[in-house]
Amino acid sequence: MGDYRRFHEEISRIATAFQAMWDELATSEAMLSRGVKDRHVPDVADLEAEAERQARVTMMGDGLEADLAKAVGAFGDAVTRLRQTFDDPVEPTSLKRILGWTTKWSGQRSGQNRTGIEPVKQLLDVGNAFYTLLDKERVALMMGRYRFERGLLDLADHRRELVRGLMGEDLSKPDAVGRTEGLFRLMNGITDRMNASVMTLNILRHKVLFDTGDLLAVHQALWQRDPPLQGLLPYSVPVAGVFAESAWRASGAGQAKRAAQQAFADRFLPKAETDPVSVTDGSEPGEVTAVTSPSDGRWRMPHWPFGGYLRS
Repeated sequence: MGDYRRFHEEISRIATAFQAMWDELATSEAMLSRGVKDRHVPDVADLEAEAERQARVTMMGDGLEADLAKAVGAFGDAVTRLRQTFDDPVEPTSLKRILGWTTKWSGQRSGQNRTGIEPVKQLLDVGNAFYTLLDKERVALMMGRYRFERGLLDLADHRRELVRGLMGEDLSKPDAVGRTEGLFRLMNGITDRMNASVMTLNILRHKVLFDTGDLLAVHQALWQRDPPLQGLLPYSVPVAGVFAESAWRASGAGQAKRAAQQAFADRFLPKAETDPVSVTDGSEPGEVTAVTSPSDGRWRMPHWPFGGYLRS
């Protein structure tokens, strides 16, 4: 989950840097606007200041491009890691592999109580939908980054033309006012492209992962850490609530978890897949998290690599 928070913080920082770049260009636009309004060619000091400003903007744009590429790349890596920990066919601690094996084993051992495997199946369905959404958001984010970088390239071309015009000898000739008007129109074009880039950046900042905060809530709702697995899986890998400890159940978190799961399912899963959504902690009558032994209500998972019991 820290991956998402860091990503959101990084995008917010990039947005702040982008605003500084915007402010620099707004100063340029104001200077050119005054020149057109007053039919006045900017003086040498203004032109020199403008050339320096455009050089700063170029550096800022290059830095933004690099920062955004780094942030998007890190996010893609995080999604890949999570996806692998869920359904990597080779990884022995893959949740999908563990849960799928649990489902198969439960069905074989418990012909008279096959409903006991339904929560695990439901968990797999919800998990698949969740990670499919993550993959789609990653693709959308990469496309957004591409559009943003293309916008920065367009801006760089326009800035070079603007600086050439501002510093060119043409400004000292009789048609200097006309040239200033042309440069002002060029500046308007830059502003339009900045607006397009702002829209793209806002999409990256607010839309991605249906608002990072929502993702964190869903993530926390769907998965819980299991103490025996702590530190054994990388990057705070979430572990299914089906393996949660009884103390967690006693805390009342189970009810909140189910409510959040239902909200997630209502929003993102077809109705046929969500009726009922019974990924459960087993704390209410009629709910089963795993097949049980008749002796003490505990079920030993054979070959479970980390030891411990699953409680029904």
